[in-house]
Amino acid sequence: MEPCQLTSYPRTGTNQSGTMRKQHTDFHLPHSMVISSPAGILLLASLSILTASLLRAYPMLAIARTLSPDGFLTTGFRAELQLSQWCLGFSLAAGSLVAFLAMRICTTARFTVVVSLSAAGAAIVTFALQFLWFENIPHVTDAISQWFQSRILAAGRPFARLPPCWRWFAHDNLIMSPAGMWHTKYFPSHSLWLASFQMIHVPWACADPSRESEELAAYYGQ
Repeated sequence: MEPCQLTSYPRTGTNQSGTMRKQHTDFHLPHSMVISSPAGILLLASLSILTASLLRAYPMLAIARTLSPDGFLTTGFRAELQLSQWCLGFSLAAGSLVAFLAMRICTTARFTVVVSLSAAGAAIVTFALQFLWFENIPHVTDAISQWFQSRILAAGRPFARLPPCWRWFAHDNLIMSPAGMWHTKYFPSHSLWLASFQMIHVPWACADPSRESEELAAYYGQ
């Protein structure tokens, strides 16, 4: 009787009986890949900006003084520039963490799951900003113009008639024609998108939150 011999097999492939063995892989990224990845670049940028902020080095202050006609900056403006640099550093650090987690998830899970979660997260964050920060109303002139046009389109008309005291409603981004037509000066694509939500009486769901999440899913889901 021959003695039993132990045979070593490669990590992948088949065993002696021809049965496929389960492949075990450990997630590991080389240091060079981590540093050159988007997560590493964002992390290095955030550390540089935060270190400069701790050392009270604010390059934008020097640039603003150079561009100022008299070289003078108000106290409030200087404080805003300094705060913006701190916020940029922390934002890049958060982006680095998100990029690193996304890199791990994309390596160990299905990519469609990552896209779905990213789209849902984008919708939640942008909806929160719209409700809590922007109070669910447009704040800039072009957004007001397109919102106004969406109300007109939702009513089934391409334009509104000028009111009797039309001079009180003059607006840079609205057209008041001699023929009495009142409408936006922009192309109607975005206004049509907004009007679709106006027609079902949920204008709060129409603007950028749903569009951003859909664009994210469409772009990365190709």
